[in-house]
Amino acid sequence: MFKVMLVDDDVPMLKYLSKLISWDGLNAEIVCTAQSGKRALQRFQETSPDLVITDIGMPQMDGLELSAELQKLKPGVRIIFLTCHEEFHYARKAV
Repeated sequence: MFKVMLVDDDVPMLKYLSKLISWDGLNAEIVCTAQSGKRALQRFQETSPDLVITDIGMPQMDGLELSAELQKLKPGVRIIFLTCHEEFHYARKAV
């Protein structure tokens, strides 16, 4: 089973993402969610997910900073970024 973590400071978005995809059909399971980058880092260490789907723009620790920390802990982790920002530099930095 593929372990997934969802990170977004917008609680309705977390709920939407968890219901949007048939996780079982993908042989995946949401093992945790977090509403901040700092909390996500803690939860990541507890659950060691294979895939992290994270918002880029969050207070305290944004998704880009979070991804750098996660890759130090587990270099093989896969990360998908979500954003509503109109400024392209966020997407460019993520790539």
